[in-house]
Amino acid sequence: MGPQCNIGAPVALFRGSVFSLLRDFMKKKAVTYYDILNLSPRATDEDVRRAYRALALRWHPDRNPQNRDAATRYTAMLNTAYAHLRTAPQRKAYDRHLITLIQKRRAAQEQRVDALTIVREIFWPLAPRRQEMSHG
Repeated sequence: MGPQCNIGAPVALFRGSVFSLLRDFMKKKAVTYYDILNLSPRATDEDVRRAYRALALRWHPDRNPQNRDAATRYTAMLNTAYAHLRTAPQRKAYDRHLITLIQKRRAAQEQRVDALTIVREIFWPLAPRRQEMSHG
């Protein structure tokens, strides 16, 4: 059985969008190690190994002399992803880390929404009405 595709992944690596993955990674968008290896979190050790090997061969800098810099950066990302997802215990630890990050992000979003609600409640009565803003 080959690598399982992560249907919800923001990038499809096998369609040649390594540059969009690098751009998202550099912009600090949410890119997981599963996305880098184009795997599902349910992938087995063998799936991880096969995906890593296929991508490492495909994007090796020697095979991509026209884009050596991007290939080098992407290969480094592949190596890091593989180091974290290589075995089942490592994947479990990484999954726990992801869950913690998701919970923190949701809490931060809820705090932002609450702060915005407070600002609206305080300043809404002071906001000019649409009729006052028109020039007629």
